[in-house]
Order: sequence, then C-alpha cells, then structure tokens
Amino acid sequence: NTIPLHLFLASSVCGQVEEKLGRPEKAVAFYELAARDAETHRARIDRDELRVTFTEDKQHVYESLVRLSLDDTRVAAQAYQWCERAKSRALADMLSSHAGAAATEVIQASLPERHALVEYFVCRDEVLAFSLTKHSLKAHRRLCRIDELSDMREWLGFQMDRLTADSAFGKHDEARLLETANHHLS
Repeated sequence: NTIPLHLFLASSVCGQVEEKLGRPEKAVAFYELAARDAETHRARIDRDELRVTFTEDKQHVYESLVRLSLDDTRVAAQAYQWCERAKSRALADMLSSHAGAAATEVIQASLPERHALVEYFVCRDEVLAFSLTKHSLKAHRRLCRIDELSDMREWLGFQMDRLTADSAFGKHDEARLLETANHHLS
C-alpha cells in the first residue's frame, strides 16, 4: 500500500455515506477497511509523537464501528473489540508499545467469580460502558452525553471542596449529601 491514506479516506467517506443511507452492514465493511489501512500506515511510522498525531483524527472510524456494532445487539463482543482496538492504539502510542488489544476471553478468564470489569468509551458525544464478568459481556448505551458528564464532574468537585473546607457542614448534612450524590450518579 504505497499511496498514503487514500484508501483510508475513501473508505471512511464511503462508510459515512452508507451509514447515512441506512446500510449499516456496508458501512461497517468500509469502516473496517479504513481501520486496517490506518493501522497499516501507523505501523510504518517510527517516531512516537508522529504516531500519536497520526492516530488522533482516525478515532471517528473506531467510534463508528463501536456504535454500529452496538446497534446490532448480537455483536456486543465485536463492539467491545473495536473499543479495545481504539483504546489500545492510543495507549500503545502513549506508551511506545505495540501491544494489541487483549482478547475478551483472556480478560474474562482472569476475572474472579463475582467480579466485573467496567470500561467506559466515548462514541461521538455518547458515553457508554462495557461490563465484563467471567461469564458475560454486556454493553450499556446512552449512559449520558459527554457534556452532562462534565457538568456532573464539576458539581461533584464543588461538593467535595465544600465538604473538605467545612468539616462541620459535612458532619451535619452527611446523609443529605450522600442522598443527593447517589441521585446524580445513578
């Protein structure tokens, strides 16, 4: 593949068109082609800072693959693998490592009974989560929008600052604060 990213750009645009036309299977095929091409080109970059920059504007392909896979409830495991690939590429770039995404089965086998691993992923402005246990993988969609998460984080920070600044306030209103926090976080 000697033509730099022409295949990526063409496949990405075709994926977007197919998605808009309501043909998710074709969109997934184009996005997968775009992801493979991006990964091929990324592997050829020898400087870490260039690899990070290269990857930044390619995330929309992975986000689309996650979202489209989640739209088909039969392939939550595939959505999770795309999420892991997107995250592992970014992490590998940050750590200058070329480790691949861990297989779902390997992660599940390492989890003790009655334990779960929860991984969050932002897809466009939707916050979603995957929960893995030893025996299951579930996708949890539409937890909130990213702007709502920022608002909740700001509110929680304000309450924590208020609590630590005035220990008498915290002791007096502890039950009310916990109830309010639980309401906002659930």
